[in-house]
Amino acid sequence: MRCFALPDDEPAGGGTWPEPVLFGADRLLPGLSASLTRDGRWQLFAQRIASLGPSPSQNTREIVTIEQRTANGPFGAWSGLGNPERDPDHGRRVGAPVVARDGDGQAVVFVRTWSKGIAMRRQQSDGRWSAWRDLGGAEVQEGLTAVTDALGRVHVLASGHETVHHWTQDEPGGTFAFSPTGLPAPADPPTATAGPDGTLTVAFREARTSRPLLGRLPGGEGTWRIEHPGLSARGYGPLAVLAHGDEILLASRNNNGTTSTATWRPGGKARWTTVPHPVAGTQVLASDAQNRPVLAHLSPDATLRISPASKESKR
Repeated sequence: MRCFALPDDEPAGGGTWPEPVLFGADRLLPGLSASLTRDGRWQLFAQRIASLGPSPSQNTREIVTIEQRTANGPFGAWSGLGNPERDPDHGRRVGAPVVARDGDGQAVVFVRTWSKGIAMRRQQSDGRWSAWRDLGGAEVQEGLTAVTDALGRVHVLASGHETVHHWTQDEPGGTFAFSPTGLPAPADPPTATAGPDGTLTVAFREARTSRPLLGRLPGGEGTWRIEHPGLSARGYGPLAVLAHGDEILLASRNNNGTTSTATWRPGGKARWTTVPHPVAGTQVLASDAQNRPVLAHLSPDATLRISPASKESKR
């Protein structure tokens, strides 16, 4: 696996990327997650083939993590977090990890289990990890998303057969409880973001119509509201979403294989623009070190493209 790092003082979507750093990552499966510690160190999570043999007991998977020793410094060694399933056959059906950080800055890792539930582990202040714990509540499909709200509570959301499922903490560092959303069934895995006012926003395509929808939970609790940011049924695949100030930035793969981006404000309609470069896979919206929104995606020739995210909107 290779890691790229853009210096903090480069312009948004610009600058020169240094050479990638290659570090040991044998037998990793698709689905890498990254999280930044409070002291500026990157921590990565992945699923790895722990052993491979002719019998089921010799074919095992594990969740692994690696982190930088210092900010902008080298990475240490990969360490194993085990598997929430004890049966090797069940363990091969565990999903890719997603990660969020709670109010104490500790990593909380989630995976879909063989029984279509969600299991989690939390890193403690001394670096040790809690045991795997099943959250219960409802069956989910592959593709989880996790986010931390303004109060430090972690939320995890996932596609169900008829709706989007939601688990949340009552308080930072607390246990997780299942909370129905009443949102319609999603066509793709949902993505989520939390605003500075505590509002939780989940973006997904509606099943059967594929039109983008936004589910909004003011203050991270109460009743979910459905918003229609426009774009009708154009495009396909998961949506990228980012709360930036009082706005919601969106990115979607469109029917031409390029990316449509927009800025949406509550009560308004988004005006979508097109980023002309073709996309391989999905796109990501994030804030850089200067809190500037950027769009990242891979082109068909495996080139990583970074550009400033659209800030245009239509009230």
